Amino acid sequence: MATDGKFKDFHEAYWWLYEHPIFQYEYDLNPMLDEKVMDSFFERAIDMDVVKVNPENNTIEDDVTLNTKTQVWIEMGGDYDRESHCCQMHNWYLDTGGDTYEEAIISVAKRVWKYFKNGSEFIVDPWGENQSEYEEDNGVE
Repeated sequence: MATDGKFKDFHEAYWWLYEHPIFQYEYDLNPMLDEKVMDSFFERAIDMDVVKVNPENNTIEDDVTLNTKTQVWIEMGGDYDRESHCCQMHNWYLDTGGDTYEEAIISVAKRVWKYFKNGSEFIVDPWGENQSEYEEDNGVE
């Protein structure tokens, strides 16, 4: 698996995300025996939209005739609630996309690497001293 954050392969990016600590949760497999297991909620954290955008600026225009390019936009959730089977928050700093689902997932992996590396704590504070870098990097790749 890539450890430098330079993901190019969809399969590698997908499984790195699936196993990443920010998408892991622990639950009781057998409460009577106090057996706990880890599982991933990565697949349930994906909120995906397939959109048509203006290819000149990758935005959705009011004039729909300008929106001729298909893109996949992804928003990621976090803090999975096992009882309700949903994510409790939107991790807006991981919002991204691409021209295909595969490109979008690779872009998510790059963002997770940027903000979390291999751990569960922020590496870069998007509202701190790196805010301008975040704003420049927050568009669809």
